[in-house]
Amino acid sequence: MPGPPIAVAHGRGLQGPKVLFCGHYSTVPVGLPHEEAGSSASPATAQARSIDQLTQAMAFVEACRAWRAVAGQLPTPISVLIAGEGRSGSARLRSFMRMYADELRADIALAPGLRISCCSVPVINSKLRGLCCEEFVVVAARGGRLTEALGPVLASPTQILARILGDLHDPSGRVTIPGFYSDIAAPLRPPTDEPGASLDWTTAVWPTCEIETVGSSRDSGTARAFARLSFHLVCDQDPDAVRRNFHCFARSRVPPDLRIEFASGTLAHTVRFAASWHLFRNVQDALTAEWGRQAVFAYGDAAPAVHGLRDALGMEVIVTSFPEQQDGCRGPCDAPELANYRGCIHSWARILDAVAH
Repeated sequence: MPGPPIAVAHGRGLQGPKVLFCGHYSTVPVGLPHEEAGSSASPATAQARSIDQLTQAMAFVEACRAWRAVAGQLPTPISVLIAGEGRSGSARLRSFMRMYADELRADIALAPGLRISCCSVPVINSKLRGLCCEEFVVVAARGGRLTEALGPVLASPTQILARILGDLHDPSGRVTIPGFYSDIAAPLRPPTDEPGASLDWTTAVWPTCEIETVGSSRDSGTARAFARLSFHLVCDQDPDAVRRNFHCFARSRVPPDLRIEFASGTLAHTVRFAASWHLFRNVQDALTAEWGRQAVFAYGDAAPAVHGLRDALGMEVIVTSFPEQQDGCRGPCDAPELANYRGCIHSWARILDAVAH
């Protein structure tokens, strides 16, 4: 399959529940290197960001190595799936999962959380945001070329793109697409990072519209401007309705001399995990023992790969995030301290023990 490599490895021949670990090695958008995106980040920094995404995956691999070194074998059959698609929608990853469903399907899946929900305690996702990924291009209509003489007269694709993106949020940050909040029954309140606060949120996480990629190009005098968006949804928001409403919202801002084209990506509803299942409770006890702080259940950020595991393979997934140990770091993969990496390894080793028994 074309695109970023997908790697699969199996540790078979053991007794016990089969486990599938799903991780990713990069979140840099495909086809848009930092240099092309106009970022001030140096190539070395860009490379470091890609490498950082390996931390959780490598910590899991090291936990497996530690098990084999101490016990002589893995605690249970384990498969590892590492993909190069992070938050870009993962449509290709879903196709891969469906194609090799018989090989990949397991009794339980494990995945690292994409975003730390709390800075002081280990977190297990009891819910996961829904997702709607959109890519669109604003282009001059056929036969309509922008020249130096007519450029100031005709609206340019870049101007219209800027108008669409600029109108997505009001000054308070609320999404302005009509009907965006219509499926949310209870009032929303922002989440809190206070250590003593309850993290079993139902409506504590705001739905968002995130602008991930923006760019423009000119081909034979015809200008184009493009963007990639992701809508992260909560409660019972319908991702298909969000998509339809966004299409109407964007089209209403495009003048007749331009056209807009959509390349829709992943749609996924909000996920509710079986947090009462004994394996979730076993993992909670394991992380509490490792960190000396009560592991909590919380609303997690959208994770296309996790949605794919449930939709394509019909599997329950335990998504975990570990505490940070350094001020200013979002999570373990952002901290350079070796103790942080060791904490990740120990956590995965304990989780494997918890799901194997």
